[in-house]
Amino acid sequence: MSKLLKALITLTILGFSSGSAVAESLIHRPLVDAKARFELTQASGKLLRFEDLKGQLSLVYFGYTTCLMQCPPTWISFERVHTLLGADADKVQLLFISIDPERDSVERLADWQKNWPHITGLTGSADQIDDAARTFGIFYARRPMHAMPSAMPRMMQVKRQFGGDKRINWNAKRGDNYYMMDHTTHAFLIDAENNYVTHFELEESPDLISSYIKKYLNR
Repeated sequence: MSKLLKALITLTILGFSSGSAVAESLIHRPLVDAKARFELTQASGKLLRFEDLKGQLSLVYFGYTTCLMQCPPTWISFERVHTLLGADADKVQLLFISIDPERDSVERLADWQKNWPHITGLTGSADQIDDAARTFGIFYARRPMHAMPSAMPRMMQVKRQFGGDKRINWNAKRGDNYYMMDHTTHAFLIDAENNYVTHFELEESPDLISSYIKKYLNR
């Protein structure tokens, strides 16, 4: 047995037996930089700073308004979470931050906002969005053209599942310059001081999300 393998086994045993930082450091946890500073623009044209979120829980998702894959299910989920929270709904801010400054102008965001009244849409310059993305540690990039065909099965699946929802623009005629964005699909829950609480995967249901938030609020 090599010295390296012996060392790794020893560290693993120590970590699990003593609860030391060795084992904890092996667990990847996304963290939000609560001290970060960034500023974005709402559909109304009003500026919103990261520090303005303090005082309430916030559920934050990054995407773009012309998305036909991960984003529509998340918008639908967020609106459902708002309903399920009931009397606690006003204690949670639902935020959608665009990662597509080239297309998601304030005007386009305002048009999108009409269909999602309980979600606050936010956009900004490329630098402003970069600042917000770094705060949450998320990835985003324009999808390369060679990868576009691989997106079609997922797009078709989403349309089959949610195609009857009139809040989503399913118009396929998007012009020759249409492109898609790859991005992190987690929804981040941050507390009243902008600290990371947890995150929810795309597949997790509105019932699970709202139940977790209620328990957190009433802990």
